[in-house]
Amino acid sequence: MKKTYACIVTGEEKYIAPSILKKKIEKFGTEAEFEKHFILPTIATLLRKGQTIDEIRSAKGITDMPSIDPHVLTRLNLMRKKKGIRAQEAEERQARDQYLRSAEYKEKMADVAAKRENMSDRQYIEFATGGPNNCQVEYGGTCARPDIFLSWNNKSCDGCNYYEHCLCYTKRLSTDKKKPKRRR
Repeated sequence: MKKTYACIVTGEEKYIAPSILKKKIEKFGTEAEFEKHFILPTIATLLRKGQTIDEIRSAKGITDMPSIDPHVLTRLNLMRKKKGIRAQEAEERQARDQYLRSAEYKEKMADVAAKRENMSDRQYIEFATGGPNNCQVEYGGTCARPDIFLSWNNKSCDGCNYYEHCLCYTKRLSTDKKKPKRRR
Protein backbone atom coordinates (compact mmCIF):
# COMPACT_ATOMS: atom_id res chain seq x y z
CA MET A 1 0.00 0.00 0.00
CA LYS A 2 1.15 3.48 -0.85
CA LYS A 3 1.34 6.00 1.95
CA THR A 4 1.14 9.25 -0.03
CA TYR A 5 -1.71 10.14 -2.35
CA ALA A 6 -2.09 12.98 -4.85
CA CYS A 7 -5.14 15.24 -4.68
CA ILE A 8 -7.18 14.97 -7.89
CA VAL A 9 -7.88 18.74 -7.86
CA THR A 10 -4.46 20.25 -7.17
CA GLY A 11 -2.02 17.35 -7.54
CA GLU A 12 -0.51 18.00 -4.09
CA GLU A 13 0.54 14.86 -2.27
CA LYS A 14 -0.35 14.01 1.30
CA TYR A 15 0.77 11.28 3.68
CA ILE A 16 -2.08 9.20 5.07
CA ALA A 17 -1.59 7.11 8.19
CA PRO A 18 -2.14 3.35 7.70
CA SER A 19 -5.04 3.21 10.21
CA ILE A 20 -6.96 5.96 8.37
CA LEU A 21 -6.00 4.54 4.98
CA LYS A 22 -7.45 1.16 5.91
CA LYS A 23 -10.85 2.75 6.72
CA LYS A 24 -10.82 4.79 3.52
CA ILE A 25 -10.02 1.74 1.40
CA GLU A 26 -12.90 -0.13 3.07
CA LYS A 27 -15.21 2.77 2.22
CA PHE A 28 -14.22 2.93 -1.46
CA GLY A 29 -13.61 -0.80 -1.99
CA THR A 30 -10.11 -0.72 -3.43
CA GLU A 31 -7.01 1.38 -3.09
CA ALA A 32 -7.30 2.40 -6.76
CA GLU A 33 -10.85 3.69 -6.19
CA PHE A 34 -9.72 5.65 -3.14
CA GLU A 35 -6.90 7.16 -5.19
CA LYS A 36 -9.42 8.26 -7.88
CA HIS A 37 -11.51 10.02 -5.18
CA PHE A 38 -8.81 11.56 -2.97
CA ILE A 39 -9.20 15.30 -2.38
CA LEU A 40 -7.29 17.21 0.28
CA PRO A 41 -9.50 18.26 3.22
CA THR A 42 -8.68 21.95 2.68
CA ILE A 43 -9.74 21.70 -0.97
CA ALA A 44 -12.91 19.81 0.00
CA THR A 45 -13.78 22.67 2.37
CA LEU A 46 -13.38 25.19 -0.47
CA LEU A 47 -15.62 23.08 -2.72
CA ARG A 48 -18.30 22.88 -0.01
CA LYS A 49 -18.20 26.67 0.34
CA GLY A 50 -19.14 26.96 -3.33
CA GLN A 51 -15.87 27.47 -5.20
CA THR A 52 -15.47 25.60 -8.45
CA ILE A 53 -12.55 23.39 -9.40
CA ASP A 54 -11.43 25.92 -12.02
CA GLU A 55 -11.44 28.74 -9.45
CA ILE A 56 -9.33 26.70 -7.02
CA ARG A 57 -6.86 25.69 -9.73
CA SER A 58 -6.47 29.23 -11.04
CA ALA A 59 -5.92 30.56 -7.50
CA LYS A 60 -3.14 28.01 -7.00
CA GLY A 61 -1.71 28.58 -10.50
CA ILE A 62 -2.41 25.05 -11.74
CA THR A 63 -3.11 24.69 -15.46
CA ASP A 64 -2.12 21.17 -16.54
CA MET A 65 -4.38 18.96 -14.40
CA PRO A 66 -6.95 16.70 -16.10
CA SER A 67 -10.66 17.38 -15.68
CA ILE A 68 -12.56 15.64 -12.90
CA ASP A 69 -15.55 13.38 -13.40
CA PRO A 70 -18.65 15.01 -11.80
CA HIS A 71 -19.64 11.61 -10.38
CA VAL A 72 -16.56 11.75 -8.14
CA LEU A 73 -17.68 15.06 -6.64
CA THR A 74 -21.24 13.79 -6.26
CA ARG A 75 -20.06 10.66 -4.44
CA LEU A 76 -18.00 12.82 -2.06
CA ASN A 77 -20.94 15.24 -1.56
CA LEU A 78 -18.85 18.13 -2.88
CA MET A 79 -20.94 18.99 -5.92
CA ARG A 80 -22.32 22.51 -5.91
CA LYS A 81 -26.03 22.10 -5.33
CA LYS A 82 -28.71 24.08 -7.09
CA LYS A 83 -30.32 26.71 -4.95
CA GLY A 84 -33.65 25.75 -3.51
CA ILE A 85 -36.89 27.51 -4.27
CA ARG A 86 -36.83 29.39 -0.98
CA ALA A 87 -33.32 30.68 -1.64
CA GLN A 88 -34.36 31.84 -5.12
CA GLU A 89 -37.46 33.55 -3.72
CA ALA A 90 -35.34 35.28 -1.08
CA GLU A 91 -32.94 36.53 -3.78
CA GLU A 92 -35.84 37.78 -5.89
CA ARG A 93 -37.39 39.48 -2.86
CA GLN A 94 -34.07 41.10 -2.02
CA ALA A 95 -33.63 42.33 -5.61
CA ARG A 96 -37.19 43.70 -5.60
CA ASP A 97 -36.65 45.47 -2.28
CA GLN A 98 -33.42 46.94 -3.59
CA TYR A 99 -35.25 48.23 -6.68
CA LEU A 100 -38.04 49.71 -4.54
CA ARG A 101 -35.41 51.67 -2.57
CA SER A 102 -33.61 52.84 -5.73
CA ALA A 103 -33.63 56.40 -7.03
CA GLU A 104 -35.00 55.17 -10.38
CA TYR A 105 -38.15 53.77 -8.72
CA LYS A 106 -38.67 56.87 -6.58
CA GLU A 107 -38.37 59.04 -9.69
CA LYS A 108 -40.94 56.91 -11.56
CA MET A 109 -43.38 57.11 -8.65
CA ALA A 110 -42.94 60.89 -8.45
CA ASP A 111 -43.74 61.10 -12.19
CA VAL A 112 -46.85 58.93 -11.74
CA ALA A 113 -48.03 61.05 -8.80
CA ALA A 114 -47.49 64.25 -10.79
CA LYS A 115 -49.38 62.77 -13.75
CA ARG A 116 -52.32 61.77 -11.53
CA GLU A 117 -52.45 65.20 -9.91
CA ASN A 118 -52.78 66.79 -13.34
CA MET A 119 -55.55 64.45 -14.57
CA SER A 120 -59.03 65.77 -15.26
CA ASP A 121 -61.99 64.06 -13.58
CA ARG A 122 -62.78 62.20 -16.78
CA GLN A 123 -59.18 60.96 -17.17
CA TYR A 124 -59.06 59.87 -13.54
CA ILE A 125 -62.36 57.95 -13.76
CA GLU A 126 -61.29 56.23 -17.00
CA PHE A 127 -57.95 55.35 -15.42
CA ALA A 128 -59.64 54.02 -12.25
CA THR A 129 -62.24 51.91 -14.08
CA GLY A 130 -60.30 50.90 -17.20
CA GLY A 131 -56.75 50.76 -15.94
CA PRO A 132 -53.63 52.27 -17.54
CA ASN A 133 -54.27 52.65 -21.29
CA ASN A 134 -57.68 50.98 -20.73
CA CYS A 135 -56.03 47.58 -20.33
CA GLN A 136 -58.80 46.29 -18.03
CA VAL A 137 -61.68 47.13 -20.40
CA GLU A 138 -61.14 43.87 -22.29
CA TYR A 139 -61.88 41.97 -19.06
CA GLY A 140 -64.87 44.10 -18.11
CA GLY A 141 -63.18 46.99 -16.35
CA THR A 142 -63.17 47.62 -12.61
CA CYS A 143 -65.88 49.22 -10.54
CA ALA A 144 -64.30 52.13 -8.70
CA ARG A 145 -67.20 52.41 -6.22
CA PRO A 146 -68.31 48.86 -5.30
CA ASP A 147 -69.63 50.26 -2.01
CA ILE A 148 -72.41 51.97 -4.00
CA PHE A 149 -72.88 49.24 -6.61
CA LEU A 150 -73.14 46.26 -4.27
CA SER A 151 -74.68 47.60 -1.09
CA TRP A 152 -77.99 49.40 -1.33
CA ASN A 153 -78.74 49.88 -5.04
CA ASN A 154 -79.65 46.36 -6.16
CA LYS A 155 -76.44 46.17 -8.21
CA SER A 156 -76.88 49.47 -9.99
CA CYS A 157 -74.90 52.69 -10.15
CA ASP A 158 -77.59 55.07 -8.82
CA GLY A 159 -75.85 57.86 -6.93
CA CYS A 160 -72.33 57.08 -8.23
CA ASN A 161 -70.33 60.18 -9.15
CA TYR A 162 -68.28 58.17 -11.67
CA TYR A 163 -71.20 56.85 -13.77
CA GLU A 164 -70.85 59.25 -16.69
CA HIS A 165 -67.25 58.27 -17.58
CA CYS A 166 -67.10 54.74 -16.09
CA LEU A 167 -65.71 51.98 -18.36
CA CYS A 168 -66.90 49.05 -16.23
CA TYR A 169 -69.04 46.43 -18.03
CA THR A 170 -71.48 46.19 -15.12
CA LYS A 171 -72.28 49.93 -15.24
CA ARG A 172 -76.08 50.43 -15.23
CA LEU A 173 -78.82 52.46 -13.59
CA SER A 174 -81.68 50.79 -11.71
CA THR A 175 -84.00 51.71 -14.58
CA ASP A 176 -81.82 49.90 -17.17
CA LYS A 177 -82.13 46.21 -18.03
CA LYS A 178 -79.39 43.96 -16.75
CA LYS A 179 -76.82 43.11 -19.40
CA PRO A 180 -76.42 39.47 -20.37
CA LYS A 181 -73.55 37.65 -18.71
CA ARG A 182 -70.35 37.74 -20.69
CA ARG A 183 -68.93 34.50 -21.94
CA ARG A 184 -65.21 34.16 -22.22
